[in-house]
Amino acid sequence: MRPHLAAGLLLGLTRASGEVGITMMLGGNISDRTNTLSLEIFNAVSRAEFDAATALCLLPTIFTFVVFCLLEIIQKRSVKL
Repeated sequence: MRPHLAAGLLLGLTRASGEVGITMMLGGNISDRTNTLSLEIFNAVSRAEFDAATALCLLPTIFTFVVFCLLEIIQKRSVKL
């Protein structure tokens, strides 16, 4: 059961890391005070700074890739059990 719980937690973490709407609602998107990565990407696109937004998008992409690699390791270990 542990591998399944770990997989669910990792998937929830990746889902929550890219959430923009609830961050705006709770944090308010106040400049220089409540920035998160997803809000900074949103703000860069809003300012038409597409190169900066693309560079910022690499961070969650790499993070998600690492998480899916971890999920693959967890899945292989659970199959052995």
